Amino acid sequence: MDDIERAAIAAEGYDPDDPAVVAALNRVSRVLANLGWHYRLGFPASPD
Repeated sequence: MDDIERAAIAAEGYDPDDPAVVAALNRVSRVLANLGWHYRLGFPASPD
């Protein structure tokens, strides 16, 4: 995580060194990457 992400997490009142926070950030990053992959392939993000 870069300095901007660390500052944003700390501003929300969380410890950027907490393993649970790091894991949550990694999960969010993976989900967003997967959504981007679906959009690039032309699939909708949700089955509406």
